[in-house]
Amino acid sequence: MSGHVFISYSHAEASAYVERLGSFLAEAGVPVWYDKEIISGHRWAHVIRDQINACAAFIVIMTPDAERSDWVNREIDQAQHRNRPILPLLLKGERFFTLANLQYDNVATDAMPSQAFVSRLLELLQSPSPMPAQAPTTQEILDRFERAKRTREAGKYAEALRLQQEVLAERLRMLGPDHPDTLTSRAELACSTAGLGNHSQALNLHQDILADRLRLLGPDHRDTLASRQEIGFAHAELGEHTEALRLQRELLADRFRVLGADHPDTLDCRQYIAYCFGVMGANTEALRLYREILPDCNRVLGPDHPDTLMCRHQIAHYVGETQSKREGLRLANGLLADRHRVLGPDHIATIMSRQQIAANMATDGRKSEALRLFREILADATRVLGPDHPTTTLSAAWVASL
Repeated sequence: MSGHVFISYSHAEASAYVERLGSFLAEAGVPVWYDKEIISGHRWAHVIRDQINACAAFIVIMTPDAERSDWVNREIDQAQHRNRPILPLLLKGERFFTLANLQYDNVATDAMPSQAFVSRLLELLQSPSPMPAQAPTTQEILDRFERAKRTREAGKYAEALRLQQEVLAERLRMLGPDHPDTLTSRAELACSTAGLGNHSQALNLHQDILADRLRLLGPDHRDTLASRQEIGFAHAELGEHTEALRLQRELLADRFRVLGADHPDTLDCRQYIAYCFGVMGANTEALRLYREILPDCNRVLGPDHPDTLMCRHQIAHYVGETQSKREGLRLANGLLADRHRVLGPDHIATIMSRQQIAANMATDGRKSEALRLFREILADATRVLGPDHPTTTLSAAWVASL
């Protein structure tokens, strides 16, 4: 037998449990290593890294505080980078999004892990140490980044977050924290965090990124302006609509000045302002703004661009809300056909169009037909996006209400 088992955990939530776990595993013949004190600093980081590199297996104690912990996430990244087997134990809360593909033992009652878990550790300790993963090339990292971005744009936020964390770890290692590509990876990760509904966390991430982009790129850089837009969006999602609108209007003036009226980012900002009016309940004003934007989107981006299609989605919604359910439904059906053609049946935007049509029918009194559609949408959303995705849970809420 050689090596040891590394235990990663949150001191605030799991110290007592880890002490008992260490004794339990030691009695079973499993040597363990974990940091018994909270020690910060560059030298201690090297100790943690070396212990992970030398371990035969990596246990992570899943608790809410551990999932938020920068230290725990760094330790997981290092274990993945060194190709170490990761065996999670769920002590509190829910399993980590980033480890969703791994089996885990539920020890939520402060129980010790199962005999099968211990046997697996003993097998790994007897096995030859795994070869460290070969460092990916710059092109491989770029390809992985693009795949993560496409995954996020398709609404698969948990999977995108996992991929983006892998890319960010590699870019930090290869490029350092101040490289523009590293900042871009951080921004993508924050967008996926927002997609999962964690808007307060996303706001904090985007504010940190904005500070770094202002320092490194300057106030007029396109990426700096993009961070300001994401901050405004986060405020809107947190219900701080007046602040969101103020931020977006200031940003629009700067994008006009720096990028011009026809730049896609400027058009996107105009859509965000219309969105802010909509969530504030000013539906007529939102509709007016979206109708002003649509011809420019068609001219600059083209009729099949996702932003053009999103503008049409919003127009269909607000026409149905303020003018005519029948006209709103006609517009939504036309949009669904185009999204199906351009994006495919399983894209989140296509599923959103189907939801819009079903919701329009439900509010128009066609409840039995709407229920049938929502049941079909729920099945597809669960298959494509997962049961916990906001789009899936919205469909489930409609099914329950009809």
